[in-house]
Amino acid sequence: MIGFKCTIFKLAGRLKGMKKFLLSLLSLAFLASSSIAGECVSEKELYMRSVIIEKYGRGAGSGVILDERYILTAYHVVEDIERIWIRLPGEANLPVPAHLVRHDKEADIALLQLEEPLVNVPRLHVVHSKDMHPNMLVFLGAYAFADPGRFGMVEGHYLAPARLKEGGPVTASFIHLKKRTYGGDSGGGVFNCFGDLVGIEVGNLAHQNRPYHIAAVSPAFIQWVLRAF
Repeated sequence: MIGFKCTIFKLAGRLKGMKKFLLSLLSLAFLASSSIAGECVSEKELYMRSVIIEKYGRGAGSGVILDERYILTAYHVVEDIERIWIRLPGEANLPVPAHLVRHDKEADIALLQLEEPLVNVPRLHVVHSKDMHPNMLVFLGAYAFADPGRFGMVEGHYLAPARLKEGGPVTASFIHLKKRTYGGDSGGGVFNCFGDLVGIEVGNLAHQNRPYHIAAVSPAFIQWVLRAF
């Protein structure tokens, strides 16, 4: 059923005109009933891409495994950490050291490099901003309170481009989630139905009386911080 919803949202952003959209819905209904439609990304897949950023031996935030060497997170998670440690998926795993290699403070994004590379981790695909469209189905994968035992996958949908500061550049996306988030999920990945990265969470909007909304770094700024890496 989730895969069916994912494909609907993808087509809704690309087709123009209600007539074409309705025809697409009928086609999708046939695909779903024929078990041809694929499933969306699973919680296990997002879990295997997610890490905890540790500060002084305790969790400070979440992050995303980009490939064998690099981790993406929110810059505010690591800006005051003298020594960065990454706890990989699995509660029994010991933290591994990493260092900051590139960041954008205004967009609130950071790229970290692991001091020892991982093994057999394919590079995560990052979508382009042109592929984002209102109501697109997305999933946040992050650790509540940066606790190794509290990873969760929360369904939501993309709303619109956003500014993190009034009068500032458009560096983020507004995301509406079905469940509220809590501290420690900053730096977690926002993924589309196919498991592609569409954002890095930089904060929930509970302080604005919008507990089911988050802001995430836009794909364009993720692409920028990854340039030359």
